[in-house]
Amino acid sequence: MKSKRTVSLVLPLAAAVFAALTPAPAAAESMSAAADAAVAASRPLKAAGSLSAAARENLDAAKAERMPSVTLSANHFRFESGLGMNVNLFGFSASVPVTENHTTGYAVSAALPLYTGGRISKLIEAGEAAADSASYFEKTTENEVRYQASLHYVAVAEAEALLRAAEKHEAAVAAHKKQTEARLKKGMAVKNELYAAESALATAHDAVIAAKTTLSTAEASYNRLLGRELDEPVTLDPIPEPLISETLPELTDDAVRSSTELASLSEQVKAADAAAGAARARNLPQAALVAGYGKQNGHYLTEKRSSGWIAGVVVSWTIFDGGIGSSRAAASEKTAGALTDARAEAESVLRLDMRTAWLSWEETESRLNAAKSSLLFAEENLRVTSERYGAGLAPHTEVLDAESMRSAAEARVIHAASERVRAWLRIRKLSHSV
Repeated sequence: MKSKRTVSLVLPLAAAVFAALTPAPAAAESMSAAADAAVAASRPLKAAGSLSAAARENLDAAKAERMPSVTLSANHFRFESGLGMNVNLFGFSASVPVTENHTTGYAVSAALPLYTGGRISKLIEAGEAAADSASYFEKTTENEVRYQASLHYVAVAEAEALLRAAEKHEAAVAAHKKQTEARLKKGMAVKNELYAAESALATAHDAVIAAKTTLSTAEASYNRLLGRELDEPVTLDPIPEPLISETLPELTDDAVRSSTELASLSEQVKAADAAAGAARARNLPQAALVAGYGKQNGHYLTEKRSSGWIAGVVVSWTIFDGGIGSSRAAASEKTAGALTDARAEAESVLRLDMRTAWLSWEETESRLNAAKSSLLFAEENLRVTSERYGAGLAPHTEVLDAESMRSAAEARVIHAASERVRAWLRIRKLSHSV
């Protein structure tokens, strides 16, 4: 393969196939407008947007762990009997009540994390990566929706072109049948020639019916994707001419660089690594600044003794948790490893997909050129055969065969032109430029 190859083709026949036979009305819809409508109506894209919003909410929750927490509490205790204490005084002993058999109280407290071993920062890091991953997934979904809308657009245009070709073939066979009837009246043809023409016309009409069904099905699928009524009329603009100026290496590098799928997987790896760090940090010392005010009501408690302010630093260290923290960290690390492998595999598949799309793009160029040549020769063959038949120098079967050959060649041109557009769209989809 050449190191630098530029492809810049204008497909006049493809444009004629899709648009020239009937001028596009002012209300015709362009491919880009169809893609925009599909994006607006896409339920999978809305679901991806909700997942992205949920990931951002989780990120906000992780960031909120740095903020002070304020807690209100209230209590009510009832004892079997009031608490008391024995008092010995001057040789006399007595039981002095300390509390009633019930008491109520309330408290307000605030806590601010001072040191968490990096747990909160790792949680935030994981949340940011997860939010970015969800955002990339949303972009991947949008790219896929646009690609599918473009494919459905091409399917409708192809079905329209095939219907016009089928109707053209039916009209040609009908004209031949009329010519055969005229020759039969003049005694220049026999009955079986008319029978053959009638049979060919019925076959051509059957092809028109099938083409109409195919078009209706394509339009219904197109309307469903765009969130419209299935039977809504569809009018399309001409398909844009497929042009590619980059080389395969340039396209591949651009696809890898701009791939939101790969970017999403990379962010998932970061999130898993950060989650592992957060799990390990739970087994490190944790320190928090605490302050609060509390009051406990009781008949035997004085005002000064029943309430008060507290402030201090609380340090906790989970020395042994049964392996919970280490197991969670190991699970996250294994998840990160699996995601790393998944990303490498996805990149490999992406490179293969781009090469396959490029080869298809090159193949359809050759196929389209061959199909156009075949159509030109088939049209010339039909012209010569019709002249010879009119002069009585060729049998009627040659005319029918020549018209069938021309019709088949026209269908091949339509298919080749459509496949070329699909290959172009595939390359644009992989490059995130649909």
